[in-house]
Amino acid sequence: MVFFFEEIIEDAEDTTITNGLDKIETGCWAIDFVPKFESLEKLVYPNRILEKFKNLVIDGEIPYHINIQGHRGCGKWTIIKSVIYQCYKNTLDCVKPSSDCEYILYSNNIFIVDFKNLTNAETVSTIKYLKTLSQQKGFIGTMKILILKNIDKVEKHIQLGLSKLYEHNNNIRIITTTIAYNSNIIINLKSRISLMIIPKLNDSEIKCYISNICKFHNEKTLSSSEILKVYNATNYSLRDTILIIQSLVQKGEKFKPLFIYSFINELLNLCCNISGGRGEIIKSDIYQNITRVLYSIVALGVEPELIVRMMLKKILNHKTIGSEMKSAIVELAGSSSKNLSICDKSIFHLEHFVFNIVSIISKGIK
Repeated sequence: MVFFFEEIIEDAEDTTITNGLDKIETGCWAIDFVPKFESLEKLVYPNRILEKFKNLVIDGEIPYHINIQGHRGCGKWTIIKSVIYQCYKNTLDCVKPSSDCEYILYSNNIFIVDFKNLTNAETVSTIKYLKTLSQQKGFIGTMKILILKNIDKVEKHIQLGLSKLYEHNNNIRIITTTIAYNSNIIINLKSRISLMIIPKLNDSEIKCYISNICKFHNEKTLSSSEILKVYNATNYSLRDTILIIQSLVQKGEKFKPLFIYSFINELLNLCCNISGGRGEIIKSDIYQNITRVLYSIVALGVEPELIVRMMLKKILNHKTIGSEMKSAIVELAGSSSKNLSICDKSIFHLEHFVFNIVSIISKGIK
């Protein structure tokens, strides 16, 4: 879910964002354009970034192990898809879960693991399986690609085991992604990986890109200073910047660094103004409004764990919620945070968390 664009000339207002993109209608700007990744030339991104990846696949294969580092939402996965397609004509659109290890997806000779939401035990068992897989006789002979996402989320003592994966045979190429490479990756891994960095966009690039998205949708764009404020506040996440700017433009509002708290306040007010049993709550309009606000917060790119923390902070400072209810909600927040850290269907756990808050508060009111 990321966007690449052509070499941008300073203040080139007529730069188009559609040359390398297919448009689909979803109503969400962040997914309304699908990058054409059939070749690196069709990816639209500043040439200063794109050239290094063109050189990587110049011989039609991945020559060595690489790590792609960049901010969250900057385009790491789309670059990987393009590199894989360029070399092996695999779109990665038909991946399947492995029958032997539930945390691995595969497509032909390509295996994908995302370590972001795995526990230490799950990470260890997954690495152990990958080692076993790489040593199987049937595995040797043709090139296999391992895509390991978010390896900076792996504990450093477990990374030692991961580094052994690079030593087994020459028919494996490993592509990893990280957000924090220098601080969170052990030297044993760094010595085996070629680092490729996706830097943040400069001011003229991000301003031109967002302005053209707004033009394409016939919406009035934000000022240059507002666009830069949003981009900086999202820690240079292009995806989150697009989501937030769409919300601001359509509401006719200006960006405030803490504007997300207004959504949290709205969500909390809805939760506190409910009475009746769970069945009555589900049938009411308030249930639909709670769901709408919750999904809006998630769509703005806010991390699920942060939503739980923000809700909890507001609840603990709420004067009309009693101490017993607060105690129950604190316990609920603890279990929800744990579930969010180990599961990939975060929206379901967030809904469970919010509606259990509703249940606790409505019982307290009664």
